[in-house]
Amino acid sequence: MKPLFLLFILFGLVYSQPPASFGIGGIFERSLTDTDTGELYRPPDDILATETGFRLAIEDINSSTDLLPSTQLTPVVFDSEGTVAGALAGLVAADELGVQVVVGPSFSDQSLISAVASGIYDILLASPSSSSASLSDDSLYPLFIRGVAPDTFQANVIVDLVDEYYNRTKVPNWREIGIICTADDYGVSGSRNVISLGESRGIFTIAFQQFLVGAEDVEVEVRELATSGARVFISYMLGSDYQTMIREADNQDIIGDFYVWICSDGCATPDSFEDYETGRVEEGYMELSLGLQGVLPQGGVGDLYDDFLERWKSLDPNEYIGAGPGTEPPLFALIAYEMAVASANAIHLEFLRGNFNPNGTELYRTALSITFPTLTGDFILESNGDRDSAYEVVNFYPNGEFVKIFSWDDEDGLSQVAPIAWHDGTTNIPDLGVLPEFDYWSCDDKESGTDVTGKTINLEKPDGDDINFIDGDYECDQYIDCQNMSDEGYQCTPSFTVAFVVVGILTGILILGTIWLLPLVCVFGFCVRRHRFFLSGSLFLIILVLTCILGFISTYAWYGKPHTVACNFQLWLFGIASTFLACALFAKQFRFWRATAATNFYRKITKSDEKGVSTPIPAEIEFFIYFLILVCFPLLIMLLWTIIATPTAELEEHDDLDHYLCTSGGFTGEPVGLVFFFILVGYCGVLLFGSLFISFLVRHVPQPFMDKRLVFLSVFNLTFASAVVIPVYFVLIGISPFAAWIVRTFGILYGFGSTLAVHMVPKCVGLLLDKFQPNAGDGPGKGPTMRGGAGSADPNLSMSQSASVG
Repeated sequence: MKPLFLLFILFGLVYSQPPASFGIGGIFERSLTDTDTGELYRPPDDILATETGFRLAIEDINSSTDLLPSTQLTPVVFDSEGTVAGALAGLVAADELGVQVVVGPSFSDQSLISAVASGIYDILLASPSSSSASLSDDSLYPLFIRGVAPDTFQANVIVDLVDEYYNRTKVPNWREIGIICTADDYGVSGSRNVISLGESRGIFTIAFQQFLVGAEDVEVEVRELATSGARVFISYMLGSDYQTMIREADNQDIIGDFYVWICSDGCATPDSFEDYETGRVEEGYMELSLGLQGVLPQGGVGDLYDDFLERWKSLDPNEYIGAGPGTEPPLFALIAYEMAVASANAIHLEFLRGNFNPNGTELYRTALSITFPTLTGDFILESNGDRDSAYEVVNFYPNGEFVKIFSWDDEDGLSQVAPIAWHDGTTNIPDLGVLPEFDYWSCDDKESGTDVTGKTINLEKPDGDDINFIDGDYECDQYIDCQNMSDEGYQCTPSFTVAFVVVGILTGILILGTIWLLPLVCVFGFCVRRHRFFLSGSLFLIILVLTCILGFISTYAWYGKPHTVACNFQLWLFGIASTFLACALFAKQFRFWRATAATNFYRKITKSDEKGVSTPIPAEIEFFIYFLILVCFPLLIMLLWTIIATPTAELEEHDDLDHYLCTSGGFTGEPVGLVFFFILVGYCGVLLFGSLFISFLVRHVPQPFMDKRLVFLSVFNLTFASAVVIPVYFVLIGISPFAAWIVRTFGILYGFGSTLAVHMVPKCVGLLLDKFQPNAGDGPGKGPTMRGGAGSADPNLSMSQSASVG
């Protein structure tokens, strides 16, 4: 009996002592699974560092003389492979090994399944980073605790942050946000918390988009954000999905100086910029994320953290991944450390109560009651296992680091602790009240630019004022909108400036070349008479030269930006030149036909052999009378046009842009102006066709120097040119104003120039051939004579009949 009693006492003493070792599990990402191929790859060091924090906690606990002094924690780590199945498999394996507490898993989607299983297996599950609000339900997840507050706390911080910037700027755009998230519980629940809390604070979500975890094409979702008009965007996702999203956001032009991006804790970490397969930092992601702000549970603070940081930097990075010189512990490495210490405290308290084999339920109840200072502040759990933790807002600085700029707690809200760096690299809060950016052209500076604010540059309509800034679409659109013509300058192809210079010089040469013909006609037509000038009609030649000079000059009225004065010059200069030329040609032909027709009629009636008849009116005067009668009608039409449908410069819409163009104004406007135009065209057409018809009637009548044939050639040439140029111009004006200008200008130069050449070149050449032989008009002189049978050689008779002008 006594040996049995001693054995019982010995048995009690053994089981009333703390065990020499106690197993503690860990579920971490030692590898990640490619969602497309299923292959495993090495995670970034920031993720691997979470296990390093757990390992350091175990080392400190095992070396402590106060916490579990008689017991060594034995860590058993399982690789979740970044999947829900992997995390659940690790929990099942821990149960098979008799482990009662497991630190992990890291991600909310893994915890949502594993936390249910932990209640079944009676295992305390302590996650360092799962923040899904759904995990706060202790009826579904009875043995789950976590080292971070639920996403509802993040929503509080995000809404407070947006509201803070609104209160500083009073710009309404801060209260219209867009949200994009992954379609998992972490992203959706966090986003919905922001939406509901924001609405209660006057912050409205005008775009909310979701995409599948691991999706490679998010163009449609991001485009919805871009078209919403929002300039503040909230993203709830992990780093790998953030990379996909931020690339597309850049493609959609919603990354820039006038956009603000705020990340949840899933993407506000350096691993968001690392290639998950190679581990290399991608500079492109860092550049796009400049100014990014993110919400994280509060990082390391106080003396405990300072000592830990010094130790972290002294570790061998080959043994402790993520640690070593020049590094800082990632936030979730700190929290993994804390969760291991919290678990050890729960085990220690159970041991002090004499419970040396506590189960998960007992450890859970004990964990809820513990409070201790740690690396990120006081460790306190709510009754449902959520940690009552402070938060911080971090800012991605231009130096490539996340810097804490705000601290946040539930009582005091936000407190700024550092300057804020925005996407433009400055500390100035961006003006989100900007309008859509636009390109502009500066007439004064002669250069283009882009107003990224949409309101700095005041665009002006290209009316008659001396404007400066016009829409960028006006540049090189073949309409001159600047007074200095810089919008259609040398940078354009085709260039009006170049055309004006080249064609203007050519026109000037023609004008100078024509002006010297006036004294030539006067000298050899009136003073030192020569048959080639005198017999063609000196007055006709003077009118011809003057109309051609005026026609050449009229082209300058279409140079530069339209103006009301220039528009009237176009009518009067070109109208007088063209109609007077047609009238002069018809008057000359009509005078010639009348003289020859009268001669033939006289000879038929009298049966006389007389070669001609005299006329009481000198030929020059008769021609001029006809000319004056003919020009009265076009002058009347032009006068009426000016009074009724006054040519003016007004804004007209072409190709969705307003341009300052010549048009008809006055009482009636454009339609009546066109009527007057076609009346003048029709009148000139009648005169030209009449001249051609008379040329046909007098085709057999001889004339010295074949002057009637020259008139026929010039009239035919003008008729043909008008028939081609006018319709081509009206077709081109709506297609290419530059081409229309070229056609009109060269049509005018050709019409007047060819007419002048037909009449004057033979005379000038003949003048040289005649060696300036005089012919005063009172005798036959030594010049050429008419063919036999052509009439009397008497100059007076010739002038009055077949050799006279008109």
